[in-house]
Amino acid sequence: MIVLLLALLPARGQQSPKLQEIVERFYSNYEIPFDNYQRAVFAKKLNKWYVSTANWVDSRLVIDKTYLFYDEGYRKLPLNPQYGTDSVEFSRYFDEWLVYHYGLHPYYGYEGWYKDVINFYRAKNKLTDDELYSLARAYSGYAISLLVDQQQDAIKAEMYQCHFTTNCLNEEQIRKYRQIEGEAIKAYKLLASRNPKYETRVGSIAVKHANEYMVEFHSLLTFAENHSRTMQLPDNIYPDSLIQKSTEYLNDCPQDAILVTSGDNDFYPLLYLQHKKKLRTDVHVVNYNLLGLDAFVYRATQPQFQAKGIQLSFDTVHYRKTTNDIVILEDSTGSMDLQRALDSIKYGKADERWNLKVLHAKEFVLGTQKGPLRLQFKKPYLFKTDVILLDAVQQLGNRKLCFTYDQDIDGFGDHLTQKGSVWIFND
Repeated sequence: MIVLLLALLPARGQQSPKLQEIVERFYSNYEIPFDNYQRAVFAKKLNKWYVSTANWVDSRLVIDKTYLFYDEGYRKLPLNPQYGTDSVEFSRYFDEWLVYHYGLHPYYGYEGWYKDVINFYRAKNKLTDDELYSLARAYSGYAISLLVDQQQDAIKAEMYQCHFTTNCLNEEQIRKYRQIEGEAIKAYKLLASRNPKYETRVGSIAVKHANEYMVEFHSLLTFAENHSRTMQLPDNIYPDSLIQKSTEYLNDCPQDAILVTSGDNDFYPLLYLQHKKKLRTDVHVVNYNLLGLDAFVYRATQPQFQAKGIQLSFDTVHYRKTTNDIVILEDSTGSMDLQRALDSIKYGKADERWNLKVLHAKEFVLGTQKGPLRLQFKKPYLFKTDVILLDAVQQLGNRKLCFTYDQDIDGFGDHLTQKGSVWIFND
């Protein structure tokens, strides 16, 4: 009989292992599928590590059982042993963003981790720069978790029950959200003042601090639009170079264009200029990464400043919660009419193998005035963000779709033309 070998207990007080060691040790010793049905979830709680078995239900991981895996030494778990594993490919399980956050925070990887981080650091008299940054991220995570479950770590019972409307929050909910978000802004401001050279994963601490003001504004624009109109944003929160670049993005867009950004640092300065300076408010700016969340998809379909909403054929039922988070693209040399593909996503049945919609094509044909346009995808799936953009393109009419970037835009990249600082689709 093969005996499962685990490490001897280390000396008391030894620093707990990092995520990579925990994951490699676990998968070297235990057999848990990493597939469409089941996987292991890792939670860090100070110097302890927990492992949960979880199942995919409607594109969400639902925890089954949780085990203490490390506490001053590894624990033997009542799971099936793994035999004959030569090595564990860590990058298969975690990307750099998650690795960074597991390393940054003393608590991470489970619902409500942000509350434990806040309580932990409240008890300390003096925080290092990294600890202060962790605290700021925790407050920010706590605030947004009241509105959306962006990282699948929100405490569900504490989330506001917002339906599809841009004014779903009452005054008490707005007050609580702004109070918690205000703590995040204060922590970022303190870190920026005491160490202006501190670098975050998305750039300088000064820009991160500025972005946090805009996180608050955009959240209220999405869930409490009337309140957001009264917000007074601080002056000069962004460096001149970023303001100049953002001004160019807006001014280079055609009238009434849709402008898709790649992330925080090109999204929030644009909103700042539109709200604070009233610059090019006819342009509807959207963050590509947020189009995977139903509330922000709905926000995109509504007027924003002086810009028209983005037309979609999808009703809210087709993108609410986890609906169509992932659509499988099975290997195929054929193509598919885009409208037919969208109809299949909306009305077709899920494939029993994955409980997901499946399209038997990786190329979709869009009819245009210039003739058929072929949108080719390299990856074997579509995220909700891709599906929403495809639907927007199908309904575009004479409106122009612009991007602040031209890299890694699967399906669209071959049809972008640079005009000034922006790239315009099918121009």
